Amino acid sequence: WSPLNLGPQQAGQFDGDLRLSAIHRRQWAAVTVPYKTFSGSADASLNLFKESLRMFNAGLLINHDEAGDGQMRTLDVRGFFGITLPLEADSVYFFRGGVMAGFSQRSVDFNALSFDEQFNGDVWDPLAANGENYNTNKATWLDLGLGMGFERKTENSRIHLNASATHINRPDQGFYSEAVRRPVLWQFT
Repeated sequence: WSPLNLGPQQAGQFDGDLRLSAIHRRQWAAVTVPYKTFSGSADASLNLFKESLRMFNAGLLINHDEAGDGQMRTLDVRGFFGITLPLEADSVYFFRGGVMAGFSQRSVDFNALSFDEQFNGDVWDPLAANGENYNTNKATWLDLGLGMGFERKTENSRIHLNASATHINRPDQGFYSEAVRRPVLWQFT
């Protein structure tokens, strides 16, 4: 379970002082280089106004993926800040809003890959040109997101409705001269 991957409004959306989350997954072990992913996060509610139900929330998320013969790696480091507001002074209904700003980097080892252009008709020639026109083997970008949610919290139950948008700045994640924009990721939970 990694709530911060669902949107910035998820920061601080729990009962307690601090929430830690870690996930590791290795899949497709039968292929030459299995896919590996790690996600770790920490978030907390910061009760800066002791007499108020209003809470400020903060969190940090780190995602790392590695896949394939070309060792394509992606690293995301994201910071979250949000607020929880009661809709009335003694309310069981709360509004949550949050923002996310992060840094992402993607890299690949093109020399470890093989391309059709390197097949000369009889054999594969690793020294032949691969026919690809990439500018770099590394891309770095700023990633931004927004989220909001409503919560009904009683002694016996908790109901959440959340919506978030990640990559709202549509960052360029490509290795080529033409931009490869990340699409906005909409999530509803």
